[in-house]
Amino acid sequence: MCPGDRANIFEAAEALLDTNSNRGDMSGGVEPVLCSSFEVDQKNLTITYNIRHGVFFSDGSELTSDVAQWNIQQCIDANNMPYIDFFKDFRTPDKYTLVVDMKQYNNQMAATWGWWTAMYSKKAWDDASGGDLAKGKEWARAHLVGTGPFILQDFQPDVSLTW
Repeated sequence: MCPGDRANIFEAAEALLDTNSNRGDMSGGVEPVLCSSFEVDQKNLTITYNIRHGVFFSDGSELTSDVAQWNIQQCIDANNMPYIDFFKDFRTPDKYTLVVDMKQYNNQMAATWGWWTAMYSKKAWDDASGGDLAKGKEWARAHLVGTGPFILQDFQPDVSLTW
């Protein structure tokens, strides 16, 4: 059990979107959390996540579109992102807008991509890893710097997490 394992992080890490009571409804089922809104444009094959202004990680760094993109890219690079065959590219036209370009439309991609990736502090990762990807991954499995209401106090591998 690690704080970086998906099932154990909900106390401290949030995502751009989360499921709501309409889960399973093809026309809904998600709502913004770290976004103020999101939009799917079927004609232009884009998903736009409007990042909520003033969201900070527990280390004081800010959630921006670049940080959100970095987090999603981590999942892509780990081969852990659903609907990757529909993905074309990212754009960050401003500090709080992340645009995902699709190769073709998929009605599940916006909700899944917005929910799938918990947001971690890129600053904390960079400070701990010194640019070494392997070191960063190992650090992230035992440390969590998120936006959620709880902060990781203590982690004893295979024993306990204290928030």
